[in-house]
Amino acid sequence: AFVAELERLNLTGADAPIIVQCFEVGPLERLSRRIKAPLAQLIAAGGAPHDRPDLTYAQMITPDGLKAVAVYAAWVAPDVTLVMPRDTQGRSTAPSSLVGDAHAAGLKVVVWTLRAENVFLPLERRSGALPAAHGDMAGYVRALADTGVDAIFSDFPALAREGLR
Repeated sequence: AFVAELERLNLTGADAPIIVQCFEVGPLERLSRRIKAPLAQLIAAGGAPHDRPDLTYAQMITPDGLKAVAVYAAWVAPDVTLVMPRDTQGRSTAPSSLVGDAHAAGLKVVVWTLRAENVFLPLERRSGALPAAHGDMAGYVRALADTGVDAIFSDFPALAREGLR
């Protein structure tokens, strides 16, 4: 039904203005055989795809794991902390090698999900003590852009665009 709807909307080509994302491997593998629209393998900070408990997300972001993802997807979509890890206090540390490794495997990288509230930001980007207060999300976007990510998912697109100016 999903592919039929994509076909009806003319969204199956490689230039379709969509990215189909999924945490599981199997659906993306099957879709890659039926459509050319961009596919993104979502990667959580821990655990494994529900349909592949033998394959952890940590294994999927190794250079070899990324090469395997590139067989069926054009994008890898890791939790933002896999690109910009945090220390035990919640401060950003040096970026991981994930973006470079993904690009070397031929994948684009889109991180998820940037939010402006302090509770979702690294400690150095927070403003005040209230968890719901907005911190420096635009600065966080700039720092992520410096890592070479190709795109971001955000619940605050205007702030994300501000960070990219």
